[in-house]
Amino acid sequence: MKSLKTAQKQPLATYKELLERIDYLEMIVGIRKGLDEFEQGEGIPAEQALATLQHKLGIPPRP
Repeated sequence: MKSLKTAQKQPLATYKELLERIDYLEMIVGIRKGLDEFEQGEGIPAEQALATLQHKLGIPPRP
């Protein structure tokens, strides 16, 4: 990982890089939160989640 202190980049490039890093870190936090909830028994089975999404989005069942 490069240090932002030593990087000689345009401000816009640095800003975009920071946004990408924030998105990446938020994704990791979300995955860890989901895994923690799953380990605590707070999740729902995938089949149930998919059925809920199918109903909510009006997706017909597979033949």
